[in-house]
Amino acid sequence: MLFAASFSINAQTPIEKQYIGQWTITTVDVPTGDMTVPLTISYKNGKLQGVLTVRETEKVTLHDIRTTDDGYLTAYIEAPETTVAYEMVIDKKNPDIVKGSMMGIISFDGVRVKPKK
Repeated sequence: MLFAASFSINAQTPIEKQYIGQWTITTVDVPTGDMTVPLTISYKNGKLQGVLTVRETEKVTLHDIRTTDDGYLTAYIEAPETTVAYEMVIDKKNPDIVKGSMMGIISFDGVRVKPKK
């Protein structure tokens, strides 16, 4: 009996594919006021990669980006003297909306940026 199987270790999961793209993330209820930043999530070299553009000249790389079976995305940012944990999840009714938090303290909302036609 001959049995053949084929698989790819670096294949994207369906959950990962949902997050790929450009997002506009807005922190809410922060003492210094709401802040809006662009977030880009891509898939390269077999893993998710992310970059937040904090200012026009400052980009922050997200590290150790992972998704969970229940749809959450977690990532980390190295900041001076600490590591900031991010967690977000895509809205089940609208895949172009995310909600999340930084370190479980600062909440944010996000909207997928649609390509211009």
